[in-house]
Amino acid sequence: MFHILLAASAALLDQRLKDGIEAQPADTFPQSIADGKIILKRVHNPGSFLNIGAKHPGAVRVGTTGVFSFFLLYFLTLLRKPGRRLAKTGLALIVGGSASNLCDRFRRGYVVDYFSVPFRRIRHIVFNLGDLFLFAGNLLYALGTLW
Repeated sequence: MFHILLAASAALLDQRLKDGIEAQPADTFPQSIADGKIILKRVHNPGSFLNIGAKHPGAVRVGTTGVFSFFLLYFLTLLRKPGRRLAKTGLALIVGGSASNLCDRFRRGYVVDYFSVPFRRIRHIVFNLGDLFLFAGNLLYALGTLW
């Protein structure tokens, strides 16, 4: 039950933040917070990671729906098995983050990305919390699979 609540909470938290960003006037962005370590922005991404496929949002929607469905089914299957808590936690974050982004694709027609970090090589990349859940979930799943 914990892992299902984690996935749902991750998706809902990211959706709530996206709604808050969308409600702000456009001229309030960019904003610097956390002593300049985080830059709040509002970017509408019709593509996938790094805006790949932006010219074909329908194809991106179909592809990401398929990938989400695979991970959701795998997650639900793994939940029935004993142990493997780290892998289950990783998959919960993957499902939650991808559910939030997929919800955006169907609800808005694009994914809302809203922050970046001013570090050299990644300063131009704008993320959302769901993306961080996906990254952390993949890391935890990999560690859980290795052990």
